[in-house]
Amino acid sequence: SHASSIFVSGSDVYVAGYYYNNSKYIACYWKNGVKTDLTTTQESHASSIFVSGTDVYVAWYYNDGSKYLACYWKNGTNTQLSTQPSSASSIFVSGSDVYVAGSNNDGTKGIACYWKNGIKTDLSADNSFASSIYVYGSNVYVAGYYYIDSKPIACYWKNNATEKTDLSKDESYANSIFVFAFDVYVAGYYNDGSKDISCYWRNGKRTNLSIDNSRANSIFIVPQ
Repeated sequence: SHASSIFVSGSDVYVAGYYYNNSKYIACYWKNGVKTDLTTTQESHASSIFVSGTDVYVAWYYNDGSKYLACYWKNGTNTQLSTQPSSASSIFVSGSDVYVAGSNNDGTKGIACYWKNGIKTDLSADNSFASSIYVYGSNVYVAGYYYIDSKPIACYWKNNATEKTDLSKDESYANSIFVFAFDVYVAGYYNDGSKDISCYWRNGKRTNLSIDNSRANSIFIVPQ
């Protein structure tokens, strides 16, 4: 089994992920250790979970027999986001709006994107992937990476493809984003030429977290 995402609401702990049932991987989430399957028939993976009031939202993707399809799940009801090969990596709920980040294939390559209430916004024309989404006020922030000559470059987008901020010139990945008091925090890693180095960026300025081979996958800010 694999745990991908965690969310705490009151005294309840929710974890999204997937497990192997001896024939295929099954997307699920656990609430206080009690498992709920999102499907029992298809190969699937749950990537991210968000709880709003009594509603449980999960970003996930499943194999329809020929390709993976991005979806989100709310209280037992599934919404498919694309008919193209796609994946859903992160979910955020703001009021009645549901935002899901991921990747959608344009016929030749994966394109970083997000869906707001099922409506897709592409974030790049390059081969790219959106890893994490955060909504702050009226702005949508998405962390991910795009490729230049087969080299991944960590970045984040604000609202659309025109507002992109590169975080490194090295081979790098941005895996998680959090916005607090208008400061943008991104966790990820870069390659120093010999190994991966875990780090986070605050407003584009990098702080290394280790000198060992390592990767940072998530970030959370607690007000002081």
